[in-house]
Amino acid sequence: MNFVTVDMSELKEKVNQLHIVNIHGQIVFSTHEIENQTKFEILLSNISDGIYFVRIITDLQILNKKFSIIR
Repeated sequence: MNFVTVDMSELKEKVNQLHIVNIHGQIVFSTHEIENQTKFEILLSNISDGIYFVRIITDLQILNKKFSIIR
């Protein structure tokens, strides 16, 4: 897995931030450049194997989705 695609097409509100957070709560990837996008691809080549969360921050909520990197 060289990248992960985050599908935000079902969100009704504006997405302000998107983070990849490791199991220890450290942000390993962050972007604010996601306005008007329904899908966002994140390159994972610089991220180690392990358990992570995609954190999507909108005006109204914070969403977290767990995923694993296993090579």
